[in-house]
Amino acid sequence: MYLPGTIVTLTAVPTPGSKFAGWSGSCGGMGTCVLTMSSTMSVTATFTMPLGLDSSSLPEGEVGAAYNTSLAISGGFPPYTVAVTKGYLPPGLNLGSPTIVGTPTVAGTKRFTITVTDQLGSSAGKRFTLQIYSRLKVATLALAAGKVGRVYNKGLKAKGGPAPYSWSLLPGAPAWLSLSATGKITGTPTDAGTFNATFQVTDPLGGQAQKSFTFKIK
Repeated sequence: MYLPGTIVTLTAVPTPGSKFAGWSGSCGGMGTCVLTMSSTMSVTATFTMPLGLDSSSLPEGEVGAAYNTSLAISGGFPPYTVAVTKGYLPPGLNLGSPTIVGTPTVAGTKRFTITVTDQLGSSAGKRFTLQIYSRLKVATLALAAGKVGRVYNKGLKAKGGPAPYSWSLLPGAPAWLSLSATGKITGTPTDAGTFNATFQVTDPLGGQAQKSFTFKIK
């Protein structure tokens, strides 16, 4: 207990690896806390760990597929400000706080440095490489004709995006036609004529493409 009028001086001493972030309560700012006692006073010294940009890598992206990833930041004194300080993000992407969002428009590989700064002026940067795949497409040009009563067997192909691809059959195809998730068309035609079928392919990044085919059964 201090008598009224007593002057008390407090000094913040960070432990190794931490940083003083400021006073709150009866003191404020970053300097030495000097109190003239007149009543009960409360003072809090805040310390933080060193600021760090902890993300080790960035997930791949794809032209036309929405991209949204968060940057892992630790320590420091928020709020944080993030900026690209060297190089450029892939076209179509923007830097938020602390996220990278958007829809890529150009395939390729970009290298850039992102720097995070906290409220105390500390900063930390890291260099990243971000690969953007080309837009996913159905590469098969046409479906061969088939014959009634003979097993139909055809494999679909795709390009762009990362493998593995997942295929699905949309409504409207002949009842005998079936499709595996790997893109293999099988079945035994029961009627002659001209038929339509629409197929959809999806990749692990959310890229999606559809294509309709017209083919004959003799």
